[in-house]
Amino acid sequence: MYKEKTPGELLKIIRKTSGLHQEDITGNKITRNLISLIENNKTPLNEDVASLIANNMNELLNYSLIRWVDTYDFYTGERFETKQELNAVYRKLEKDYQDGSLSISEDQINQVEKNLRKFNLQDKKILFYELFANYYRSIHQLNLEYFYLIRAHENCTYFSTYHKDKLYDLTERLITNLLERDYIEKSLKLIDITIQASEDLDENQKTSLYFYKAWAHAKVEDYSMCISILDWVLKDESYYKSEGLEFTNDCTYLLSYCYEQTGAVKKSKTILYTLLQRIDPNSSMALDIYKHLLKLERKSQNIENLAKLASEVRDQYVDKKLAHELFLSYQLLKESDKGEYYLNKALERAYQENDNEMFYKVIKDCIKIYLESDQKDKLVFLASKIQEFIKNNPNYKLFYELILLYIKKNDLYSLSELFEFSENQL
Repeated sequence: MYKEKTPGELLKIIRKTSGLHQEDITGNKITRNLISLIENNKTPLNEDVASLIANNMNELLNYSLIRWVDTYDFYTGERFETKQELNAVYRKLEKDYQDGSLSISEDQINQVEKNLRKFNLQDKKILFYELFANYYRSIHQLNLEYFYLIRAHENCTYFSTYHKDKLYDLTERLITNLLERDYIEKSLKLIDITIQASEDLDENQKTSLYFYKAWAHAKVEDYSMCISILDWVLKDESYYKSEGLEFTNDCTYLLSYCYEQTGAVKKSKTILYTLLQRIDPNSSMALDIYKHLLKLERKSQNIENLAKLASEVRDQYVDKKLAHELFLSYQLLKESDKGEYYLNKALERAYQENDNEMFYKVIKDCIKIYLESDQKDKLVFLASKIQEFIKNNPNYKLFYELILLYIKKNDLYSLSELFEFSENQL
């Protein structure tokens, strides 16, 4: 059976666990003599004094959520011990997350939730709910990420005096999540509410919110409004230099997209080429820009620019989508060996990741190119890749077997009809 400790005994345990001496937590009418009397059970610990001591301790601990001391901790030993156990669990899970090896079972989550609810540990709720949100984002379950972000945000409001930046970060993540899931109206409402609370925001945070507002308008194809907001955000050179290039690059990239959508393709390309010169060529943004520019130059048949771009791409950073675009580009440049190298890479990546949508897209484009250029002999290679894919993806067996049949029979009409039918099915 659990033996309850006195408030004085718990104060001593919590103080020592926090690495603090009696003299460290004096101040605000709290003397070392009073602390000594309480810890030795010679005077009671009332709630007002407990609150002052907790405040002194939290200030010394930099208001750390994992080391947070609550007034109620001094009165319930089981509560404090539960917090210590949860801290150990959190540290392990956080380390696993940082190492990229985090895996959480439903039973683990339920056990943590049970302990959090038992004593309403709001400080620990923020930590765990944010960690759970991180985990679900890492496995692309955005609905569950949102569920835990909302809960972390709700509990963080009680600590907003000490954790304004964390509260803003959670708000920003909620906005991003809503935008990614196309909840545009909800995201705009949250953005406006947050902007209206401007006394709690610094200039960088406010301007970031306007970027999200621009993104939301781009999502609903209101490109003129998006351009207007981004022009305002980027007009102050001194501001965006202090904010950092990453933010500026995000704004500039979105601006180029909006210009392209409004028909100003030349202006969009100019922005992208300029942006490409100032970012890390190995970054995810650079790879996205290469994909986009290759597609634009290919469509406009600008052979010189296309050849230069294709030669700049570093092979070790090529993903399946960029490999697909490089295949199409090298086919246009009539460099079939390089084209087939990237075709193989695109198919391999799609196959390894069981990405049916990408696999189908590459196969379809490839078949069309080989048929149009009278390279039917190369369809044998494609047929072998399709057969490999079917083994891992039996749900698509019938569809791909039809493709194989039409290839074998050289039935181009049926093949074309099948592609047209499947365009909105896969």
